[in-house]
Amino acid sequence: MTNNQNKICNNFFTEIKNNSQLIEIIKEAVLEAISVHTKSNLKVAKNTNASKDITALIEMKGNEQSGVMQLSFTKSAFLKCYENMFEEKHSEIGIENQDLALELANIIFQIIDPNLRERGYDFLVSLPKLLMKNIDIDNDRFNPLITFSMEEVSDGYIYIEFILTKNGDNLC
Repeated sequence: MTNNQNKICNNFFTEIKNNSQLIEIIKEAVLEAISVHTKSNLKVAKNTNASKDITALIEMKGNEQSGVMQLSFTKSAFLKCYENMFEEKHSEIGIENQDLALELANIIFQIIDPNLRERGYDFLVSLPKLLMKNIDIDNDRFNPLITFSMEEVSDGYIYIEFILTKNGDNLC
């Protein structure tokens, strides 16, 4: 990536990260979706280097901007969400339970979307894509927008990343 592209990506990330209204909307959407649907207790936490064992990614395309929303879980957080929601205990993330990440990402985006539209962000979105094991947009430059910890498991973290670029620029 060129220096100019780095500046563009950093400027857009800073714009989102410094928009307290947008941050609050995203935070509340995650808290609502996770607590209501998985009966899990979350709190905002400091960024951590814990692994991202499963990620649901939604691509967004608008007239002027494009981007991604990424919802990631540590293994323990994901399995606890699944157990709380379906009353089934699993020891691994696999084909029988991984769709939960996609469903939660969809729910979160559907909560966020009307608020984004009110602020002039109008996106067409892809179906969520599933990524496994420590997938990052570019973790050297971007930390998760918001990190949540689960009260039920000591190493349970959920991350939300939300990155935008102007159309025509490379996605950060």
